[in-house]
Amino acid sequence: MTTRVDTIFLWLVALLSAVGCGGSRAWTPADTAWQGAVTVSLGADYLTTRSALNDGGWVEENPIMGEGPDRISPEVYFSTVAVLSAGAAAALPGRWRRVLQIATVGFQGFIVARNVHRGAGFGFSF
Repeated sequence: MTTRVDTIFLWLVALLSAVGCGGSRAWTPADTAWQGAVTVSLGADYLTTRSALNDGGWVEENPIMGEGPDRISPEVYFSTVAVLSAGAAAALPGRWRRVLQIATVGFQGFIVARNVHRGAGFGFSF
């Protein structure tokens, strides 16, 4: 069971990984902005996933996490994906980096929109 402190720590590591990519030799300010968008989109997916699972009656469709999720917690999954995506983006040449970042933001946007359409919230109100 992950606690709120564990969750904050995992997301802090993910955020610092995204920001830390700015030290890559060919990394541009636009790359940093796009990687920030990747991290935000993963965070939005995390929030809607957590909201849906807390509401009950939902089955997680991500095969890595499992239905419950019973294989890996959303906190660990999403923070790990955020760190891995930052690492992959840093390793790729600029053109392919942008392809990865745009594809990730687009895919995550679709998943978040689907979750919200199905009734999931973000776990907080404005």
